[in-house]
Amino acid sequence: MSIATGALGNYEGDTKSLLDRVKYAACSTSDHLLALLSSVIERKDPALPRLVVVDSISKLFRCVDASKRKESKQELQQTMLGLQQLTKRGVAVVITNEVTADFNAIPGSVKTFKPAGGKSITKYLTARLQLTTKRNARNYRKCSRVTSNGAVMEDFPFVISEDGIKGIGEDD
Repeated sequence: MSIATGALGNYEGDTKSLLDRVKYAACSTSDHLLALLSSVIERKDPALPRLVVVDSISKLFRCVDASKRKESKQELQQTMLGLQQLTKRGVAVVITNEVTADFNAIPGSVKTFKPAGGKSITKYLTARLQLTTKRNARNYRKCSRVTSNGAVMEDFPFVISEDGIKGIGEDD
C-alpha cells in the first residue's frame, strides 16, 4: 500500500482495487510452477499478466537424488523456455536466483559467485542484476549490472523506502 500511494501518488483510484489485481501463487514444487506457467502460456485471450515474478527459481529444481538430476535440468530448461515465450508476448518476467561460490576461481583472487543453475538459466536472460545485501558506510545497497560471464559492468547504489526502490541521486 505504501508503494502504491507513495510512488504512484497520482493514482486516484482505490488502492485496494489496485492490489486486488495482483495475483499470487506460492509454488512449492517445480511441477506446480510448470503447471501454472503452462496455464498462463495456453491462454489465448489478451488478458495476460503484465508481470511474472519467479522468486528463487533454482530452489524449486534442486535435486538431491543423482538419478533425477538430468530430469530436473530438463524441467528447468522447459520452464525457462516457457518464461521466454511469455516475454515474446509482451509479459515482463523477473527471476530471482541464488548464487553459489565459484570454486573454479583462481586461488587468492577476489571471491566470486556464479548463479545456481548455471547456463540452464543464464542463457535465457536478457539482463542480469546482482544485488548486494550488505549496506555500505553511507547506508546504501548496491545493484550491479553483470555480463553473461559474471563480470560487473557498472554499479548503482540504491535504497528501499516506502516509495519503493530508488537509485541514489534520483529526485523522484
